Amino acid sequence: MPTPPPLDTVRDTRPEVLRDLRKLLGIVEQLDSTRKVSDRLTERRNAIWERLVEMDPPVRWADIARISHVDSVTCIQTMKRRREARAKAG
Repeated sequence: MPTPPPLDTVRDTRPEVLRDLRKLLGIVEQLDSTRKVSDRLTERRNAIWERLVEMDPPVRWADIARISHVDSVTCIQTMKRRREARAKAG
C-alpha cells in the first residue's frame, strides 16, 4: 500500500478540514494495517492447504473447503494459481 502524504502537504488550512483529514488518515492507516494482517493470514492458510493436499493420501478438497468456509473450487483454483506462479518464478 502506498504511504499517504503527510498532512502538511494539504493546501486547505481550515481547522475543520484538517481535523477530518487527520481522522481520515487514521482510518486509512488502520485499513492498510488490517490488509497486511489479512494477507499474512491468507498466505498461512494457503500454505496449510498445500501441505494437506500433498499428504499421502491427500486430504479431500471438500474437507479443506468445509473447514475454511469456502467453496472447494476456491481451494482448487487458489492452489492452481500458486503452482503456476511458482513455475513462472522458478
